[in-house]
Amino acid sequence: MYKPYKPEPIDTSQVQLDGGILELTEQLAENAHEVWARRRMAEGWSYGPRRDETKKEHPSLVAYEDLPET
Repeated sequence: MYKPYKPEPIDTSQVQLDGGILELTEQLAENAHEVWARRRMAEGWSYGPRRDETKKEHPSLVAYEDLPET
């Protein structure tokens, strides 16, 4: 039987990280993007101005530093 999923993330808005941990989180985020992008490209996806399932285009297939903060 299907049980509805209700995401309940913890509030981290008041958490402050020291410089080393903050740098590590950025490195991990960049690596996660690299793994995701490599997998997408292996599946035949390429950059496109908007996501298009038919053409296999995605706007996030760019270098990590070129991604918007959002």
